[in-house]
Amino acid sequence: MKTHNHSGYSLPDNETLYANDRTVLIPSGLFFVKFDFPAAPRYNQRKVLHSSIQRKGISFMKNIQLADGVNTGALCDFIKECYANGTHIRAFQCVKDNTVLAKVAIEPFSFEEPMLVYSLSKSFTSVCVGIAQSEGLLNIEERIVDIFPEKCPAAISENLAKMRIKDCLSMTSGHASCIFSQLRYESDPIRYFLAQPVAYEPGTTFVYSTAATYICGAAIEKRSGKSLIDYLYEKVLCKMGVEKPEWRRCPDGSCHGGTGLIISSDVLTKFGVLLRDGGVYNGVQIVPKEWIQTAASVHADTRRNGTPDWSAGYGYQFWMNAREGFRGDGAYGQLCMVFPKRNIVFTMLCEAMYMQKEVDSVYKLLDEIETADDSRYEELKMLSETLYKPETNSGHFESRHYTAEKNIADVQAIKLDQSGDGITVTLKCGFGAQTIACGNGFYKKNRLSLLNLTPLNADTRVFEQPNPVNFFAAYEESGDEVRVILRHADLPHTQTWRFPKGDGDWTVSLHVGTLNPQIQKTPVKVVK
Repeated sequence: MKTHNHSGYSLPDNETLYANDRTVLIPSGLFFVKFDFPAAPRYNQRKVLHSSIQRKGISFMKNIQLADGVNTGALCDFIKECYANGTHIRAFQCVKDNTVLAKVAIEPFSFEEPMLVYSLSKSFTSVCVGIAQSEGLLNIEERIVDIFPEKCPAAISENLAKMRIKDCLSMTSGHASCIFSQLRYESDPIRYFLAQPVAYEPGTTFVYSTAATYICGAAIEKRSGKSLIDYLYEKVLCKMGVEKPEWRRCPDGSCHGGTGLIISSDVLTKFGVLLRDGGVYNGVQIVPKEWIQTAASVHADTRRNGTPDWSAGYGYQFWMNAREGFRGDGAYGQLCMVFPKRNIVFTMLCEAMYMQKEVDSVYKLLDEIETADDSRYEELKMLSETLYKPETNSGHFESRHYTAEKNIADVQAIKLDQSGDGITVTLKCGFGAQTIACGNGFYKKNRLSLLNLTPLNADTRVFEQPNPVNFFAAYEESGDEVRVILRHADLPHTQTWRFPKGDGDWTVSLHVGTLNPQIQKTPVKVVK
């Protein structure tokens, strides 16, 4: 499942399956909470690299940036606690006022590498809706059927006729479940959306739905004449010095809206600061302050929605934090948390098994981070460099060639061969040979194409065309198997492939997420 910018704040310019969907039914009983955005404090600025942000850093290395007085022990404990709870951090950042308190990336990951943020995409769509309303392109009180009359079914039900943009923004569209898993593959997704039964009176029942966000983005696309990503870039990102990212699309070219945005840790943190500062970035009002206040207020009661941080209320594409403030979040632990009372933004990209445990660890870190203690800096440095470091294999690697039983990945044969400072894994596929270069004790970056070997989100369909994938790859060898570790660069997922040293099974597993069960185990035979 499942944010005020001080003048002069900027992060460095860089080179270049929706949230854990819960079908939860909550009776209406809406209430509203407003956040006040305090005036920006003033700091003496000093130039550090290409950024105007203040960094009184004891450290400014590639993967760690810290301000004076930061508790390095709390950072170490945070990383280790997260890891123990199944949250594998890629990068996190903590900004207070206009100072980066801490910025840490775990190798082989970085602050600049863009990654799919799943449902955190929804918060970007919300900002676009707010801007579109301020420009007069749409109004959140408008009925969906009035925006898309040409797509409506012949018989419009009473509940469908009542559905407004605001209902979709607050996840009270009236649908009984999320229909996005099918909608995303439809040739006419808007018509498909409008053809679905609307079980509840819109505005009364909370049911988390990525499809509801999709229709909000589609409304912007229709009224603006631009794709949602072009609108986001023109109205927001380019004004923040951010290059246009990728946003995944439906077959008709419309952006997913509720998922599919691929951005970096640095971009996400800039976005969080924009939200915290009431839509202002570097002194420019980019998003109406009133919209941020409205979107970050409670519009849907989620008290029966499970764990504390998912039962504190839902706004317009933002969750309320159990402590204070609000956030955008995405499946497997993507966070953009805003704490207006403390003037803090916290962002994280990761692979999380249990998001409430992840958020609890964030709260603990924020309670301790400003208690000065730099005694564990070397430990922090070691964690950032070695937490995911693969084992170094000594000795000669014995090449192995396998034939594979028929499988949905269309992998017919596999070769593992020694190659310089690592090995290569060559897959003979019906659509052409694909080679993965794996480091020995380190990771190598790869780009190739695979079929039905990419993570899914509650979707087990079999695809006919391969998809491009980006991996950091390494291998490890033990007595009876060879393990190939594939850390997706642009997805919050890590695959482990295991090959027997004789006849047996090639197995594929994920740290988080879902693979099609048909490809998780494939019998292979060694070619003598």
